[in-house]
Amino acid sequence: MNQSIGTPVTVTSNGLATGVNVNVSAITVTPKGGDVVVQFTNGSGGDVLWEIEADASSGSHSVSFPSPIHFSSGVYVVADTPAFLTSVSIATV
Repeated sequence: MNQSIGTPVTVTSNGLATGVNVNVSAITVTPKGGDVVVQFTNGSGGDVLWEIEADASSGSHSVSFPSPIHFSSGVYVVADTPAFLTSVSIATV
């Protein structure tokens, strides 16, 4: 069975990226001015379900999940250096 990918959600700062009960099929992190580590938690203060380190000299860092990651309480984005975060795009199915 093929799953369609929804319109990617893009955020530019720490906070809620998308509402409750979603499956994430891909994530792209674009840094500026320096390296950034971004955690994706299950809602605000929830468990870290994925983490990406994006190197500013390499540009965007993307990852796709053949088996999507389920976020039952929504996707919350937490960057270690928010000033270095240009954008985070999240594709859902």
